[in-house]
Amino acid sequence: MGNRLDGKVAIVTGATRGIGQGIARAFVGEGARVLFTGRDQALGTALEAELGKNTRFMPVDVAKEDEIAAMVAAAVERFGGLDCLVSNAGGAIVAGGLVDMISDKFWESFHVHVGSVAYGMKHAAPEIAKRGGGSIINISSIAGSGAGFSGFAYSGAKAATTHLSKWAAMNLAPQKIRVNTISPGPVLTSIFGRAGGSSPEAAEARLAKVAAVFEEITPLHLAGKPEDIAHGAIYLASDESKYVTGHDLVIDGGILNSRPVEEVTAMMAKIRTAAT
Repeated sequence: MGNRLDGKVAIVTGATRGIGQGIARAFVGEGARVLFTGRDQALGTALEAELGKNTRFMPVDVAKEDEIAAMVAAAVERFGGLDCLVSNAGGAIVAGGLVDMISDKFWESFHVHVGSVAYGMKHAAPEIAKRGGGSIINISSIAGSGAGFSGFAYSGAKAATTHLSKWAAMNLAPQKIRVNTISPGPVLTSIFGRAGGSSPEAAEARLAKVAAVFEEITPLHLAGKPEDIAHGAIYLASDESKYVTGHDLVIDGGILNSRPVEEVTAMMAKIRTAAT
């Protein structure tokens, strides 16, 4: 427990599981009041009860601008203002490759991963400006800058997220609103355990296998965890980063450095095998 975010109000989207939950937990631990969103009502309600009075859960479809606007309004109404937005929500939308691309799924991926970020910045920025400035953190991915780490549509969407964030950083700088991205590499979350849809014991075994692969393929020989991303988000949300904007913070154990596409493709296949 710390006080690096004392007095600050934050929104974290996609926070009922994984990286988003790790960020929400860390923000509350550092003194922030947090409105967090997700699609699983039961998980969200349980997490709100666990984290206590400084949180509020709100189910939000981040691909819909009116729901993003309502989310920002709810945070301001509940906590009196807004200092930070973390746009983390996303989805596993399979749109195919290049020549077998499914057009509807391609655009769905952009609505979820890019639209949500754009809507979030649009509606959060005026409220953050009322507080004299603050921080917007958009969760991107190493797939947005390195080829082969994910699919065609997702990679393009994350590249758009990173670049639009840089544009917004310049646009919002006069209001003292910092806009940065975090690009995670391989992070060990429950999605790998749930992939097979079987017993908790089997899920735990799959997670252990995936962790071993992460330790093998990252130059630091570590399996990334949600708290590793959360540490970066705390820094970008806090006043410690008051001189940082338009930056993409890569947190990936070094895996993005000098990896040829063929090697990346082989690594991702190994991860998929471990998770099944």
